[in-house]
Amino acid sequence: METVLTASHSLITPVYGRTRELQTLMRMLRNGTRLVTLRGPGGIGKTALAQHIAHAVQQAGDRVVFVDLATIRDAHQVLDTIAATLPAADRQETALRTIVSALANRPTLLILDNFEQILDAAGDLLELLAAADTVQLLVTSRTVLGLHDEHEYPLEPLSLPASLERLEDSAAVEMFVHRVQAVQPEFQITPENAQEVAALVNALEGVPLAIELAAARLRSYTLTDLVHHLDHPLAFLKADFRDRPERLRSLRATVQWSYDLLGDGDREVFECCAVFEGSFTPEALVAVWRHSAILDRVDALLEHSFLQRQAGSTTRWKMLQPLREHALEKLDARTTHTWRDRHAQYYLTIAVEALEPHAGFHMIAQQYAPDYPNMREGLTWAIEHQQAEVALRYLPGISRIWIPFGLFQEGLRLSQRALALPAPGLDYLRPHALHAVLECLLGLGLYETFTSVARELLEVSQAQGDISEELTGCLAVALGEHWAGRNEDAVRTSHGLIRRCEQLLTVPPEQRPFSVTDGWLRMTIINALNNAVFPLLELGEYEQALHFTEAAEKWARQSGVPDYISCLALVQYHMGLYREAAQTLLSNIHFYLEKEFWAELAAQVKEFGLVLAAQDEPKLAVQFFSFTHRLEHGLTGAVGRYITMLFDRVLAELRQNMGDGAYQQAWQEGAYLTPEEMRRKAEAFVQSLQEQDQRENTAPASGGPGAHTPSHGLTAREVEVLALVAQGHPDRRIAKLLGISPATASKHVANVLGKLGMRNRVELARWAMQHEPG
Repeated sequence: METVLTASHSLITPVYGRTRELQTLMRMLRNGTRLVTLRGPGGIGKTALAQHIAHAVQQAGDRVVFVDLATIRDAHQVLDTIAATLPAADRQETALRTIVSALANRPTLLILDNFEQILDAAGDLLELLAAADTVQLLVTSRTVLGLHDEHEYPLEPLSLPASLERLEDSAAVEMFVHRVQAVQPEFQITPENAQEVAALVNALEGVPLAIELAAARLRSYTLTDLVHHLDHPLAFLKADFRDRPERLRSLRATVQWSYDLLGDGDREVFECCAVFEGSFTPEALVAVWRHSAILDRVDALLEHSFLQRQAGSTTRWKMLQPLREHALEKLDARTTHTWRDRHAQYYLTIAVEALEPHAGFHMIAQQYAPDYPNMREGLTWAIEHQQAEVALRYLPGISRIWIPFGLFQEGLRLSQRALALPAPGLDYLRPHALHAVLECLLGLGLYETFTSVARELLEVSQAQGDISEELTGCLAVALGEHWAGRNEDAVRTSHGLIRRCEQLLTVPPEQRPFSVTDGWLRMTIINALNNAVFPLLELGEYEQALHFTEAAEKWARQSGVPDYISCLALVQYHMGLYREAAQTLLSNIHFYLEKEFWAELAAQVKEFGLVLAAQDEPKLAVQFFSFTHRLEHGLTGAVGRYITMLFDRVLAELRQNMGDGAYQQAWQEGAYLTPEEMRRKAEAFVQSLQEQDQRENTAPASGGPGAHTPSHGLTAREVEVLALVAQGHPDRRIAKLLGISPATASKHVANVLGKLGMRNRVELARWAMQHEPG
């Protein structure tokens, strides 16, 4: 058994997250593949993986020869260098004959490391393989060799963390922790530093060399400061590793090594690609370059690992951030301005396209999320260069991505900057821009500012004759009234808005002196009905709230909105219909888990926690509340504010009733629940309720004909309330007749509904007539 390694490769370093790659490459070699090119950008870990393959082959009993070609610049010297590496080789008249003579007597894996700068020697490799049939070649290179019989294996970055809760599953995190422990032996992932670790490895895009260099910088910087410096990794990431060649001692040197291998024409294409933030399509590149011929030249960048093709059904390319930073440094000002202007205009068309009729915000987000980084970049460019019309036209479409992904802070900052630009003659664009500001303020819970902007939107849209934004302004004013505690005004405003939309719907589209579509009007009605539920709940008008909820669901079905989730569960909770609320919420949880809409999932789980608390499941309720605390990025809109108010009250009651010790333990357990574990707990609870229903429905009655079953359990006061409900009295009248508060009367009605399993007052009256309670 013989292994020949150069001195610089004598130490086998750990390899992280490469088990699949190692297994695949070993299988290719065992199956007889003669020439494998392990390709990837600088610092991606090609050499480390090749070393592990060498070790695995050696352990299997075969010979391995490892040759580092990084210092070779002349392609004619490649075979001579390989021949010189072989110990005790009989020198023949040519290097090729020397190699064949030395390696022909037994199977050999010849590993050639760093081949990218001597591609002209690729033909010599074919001659070697033809002359020595016992030899297999594994070549590491930043570019393909361009040979017909070459088997290319592109090496991707290390896996990034999917969530803070599963950091240990990320190979990038594993490597970072290991490398940090080399300079700080006691370093561990903790709840306090987990977010910063995740941010760091994500910023470094899972590139092993970048992770190693960042870890080394922790000798001098705190983790927090290190994360802040990663906006410009080329200048910051460097380390004096004496056992590494110069090109691997800094990220800039690694990138420069690759850049120097490009021809002038390829460098120009490389620099053009750098104007894109994140991934981009071939169509986008053509729009910026202004000629489809560039697509024929992109192949060189892909072959040299300057671009990576993203997985998916649509062709998208992406440049790693250090490469992009290097390319941007090379761009001259005039070219940059031209390309960025075209880039901003192209992605403006994408943002406008996002405004076209779709099934819902979440489908829009899924479709356009890959383009969002470039939309944001285009909007930022327009703002920085005082292009007010472009910036204002961006806002309506791009805000449709801010909403489902909770990007409200970023959206508010950008939209306010756009609105602050001098915009003479562009007043017609202001209503739509104010609408975008409202969405962000709504998501951030900045209610006073929201109300002020809502009134401004109403005034500006009326002045511009923009009916769609006028309706939006009216909707927002109703929300503002609710937040100010003027709930009756909020309900009246919502009623008026609904009637206005219904009247507009009676006008045939071809006869309308406005451009509002039926879909927009229906969606406005749905939103008005939905938002009116909350002031009604605060007023104790649960029946009316239920009516509004059911009406909203009906409009949503008629309008074909597949991802609409109503406030039904919240109303059911207030009416004491806890079992029905739990079933509704479980259905919603399934939907949002499947779609991976985490903020919306948090809202549903938080409501489920309210139901659990009401059903005397305090430990599970606290676990669910803790789960949402980790998941949510701020619940949006009136729903978020109202649930938060309930949450604070119920959580305080749970803590008082459970005691600090039991409460803290339940909270800690909930903090480590996975979404799947949470779903299973919710399903088990609903299943237990269903089993309880079955037992109660099959149990024999406890008395003679007409006697109540034990599950009714009405108190004397509840019997009095039920009798008055049956007579048709509203809650306020019941409160006056019994000398109690309206809120107490409403609570009694909700309790009776829950105990009798009824949905509304009509069912209660019918039941009372049949059973004649009291």
